[in-house]
Amino acid sequence: MAEPEFTPRQGDDGRVERGAESRRRILQAAAELIAERDLASTTLQDIADRAGVSKSRINYHFPTKLHIAEVVLNMGWVMMMGAVDDNDPNRHLQLLIDAGLPLAILTVEVPVIRAANRLSTGHEGDPFFGRQQGYYIPVIKKVLEDAQAAGQLRPGVECEAAAKLVVQGYTGTEILARAHPETLPRQIEELIQTFVRGIATPEALEKLDFSMERAHRLAELNPLLHEAREEAALRAAEQTAV
Repeated sequence: MAEPEFTPRQGDDGRVERGAESRRRILQAAAELIAERDLASTTLQDIADRAGVSKSRINYHFPTKLHIAEVVLNMGWVMMMGAVDDNDPNRHLQLLIDAGLPLAILTVEVPVIRAANRLSTGHEGDPFFGRQQGYYIPVIKKVLEDAQAAGQLRPGVECEAAAKLVVQGYTGTEILARAHPETLPRQIEELIQTFVRGIATPEALEKLDFSMERAHRLAELNPLLHEAREEAALRAAEQTAV
């Protein structure tokens, strides 16, 4: 799903670049706060204070807090799909591993991904509840169907049920790791290894690489990680200056 178009109105000074920067700061601040708390506990004033802008500036760019959250959620989805993108259609089960493990590493350091996770795992009835899981299940199902067609899966594996199982397992693991996010990559490693070893043929397993070394190499290649680190360094510098 593409990011909704909430084009900011052009102010009297006509400085589009300044408007784009304030919009970026608002979204980054909202992502950080939602990742730390949740949407209900985050006010527009909180976002304004974190972003270093006025509340009226937020209203200038976004009609409501829900609009901000919608954009953050979609940004997180686009980032996550970028993290799992792969140009080799024949890797199948390795693609599943190369999606899940680096994504867990990115989740620890990228606030927008953590915010998207929180928005999708609130309470039933929340406007974004389950949205992300609904995105992921068809993607993983397709990966498993391709693996099945390539002879990588044991007989009797039902791809849709297996996709739901691993996505729900990943979601539950991520929720439980929020108190100690640094443990998430290792927990996801255990989850994916157990899952894949249960559905893959012995021949397929021999060719798979589950190593965290590989996962870290792939994560380091992702520009999201470097952008998040630059943003964190900028935030630290701003707080020190204050």
